[in-house]
Amino acid sequence: MNGGVIYLQQIDYLQMLRQLIEIHVEEYFTFRANFTEREQKLMLSYLITKRKVAVGASRITWKEIHEDGYLKNRSTESLRNNFRRVILPKIHTFGLPQHILQQFLKLN
Repeated sequence: MNGGVIYLQQIDYLQMLRQLIEIHVEEYFTFRANFTEREQKLMLSYLITKRKVAVGASRITWKEIHEDGYLKNRSTESLRNNFRRVILPKIHTFGLPQHILQQFLKLN
């Protein structure tokens, strides 16, 4: 470096590029996107319309959602876990009719 000026030969651009790629690859494989509200509402809608609220915690139910072509970008286990750990504890925030809400509360 000469007086604040960086000369091209002083920088190993290839090495910098390798480091950037490694960082992005690592982030790609470790990053898990949170479920969107739309995805969560779709999960609830599926359970309600297919009359599967009572078996919402079942692994089979979440396999069926995949078989029906919904949320294929998520694993069946992540769907089930999100339903049990995230959706059920805040089920009252989705504005469901009381009789449907009661069905979900029985699962909690």
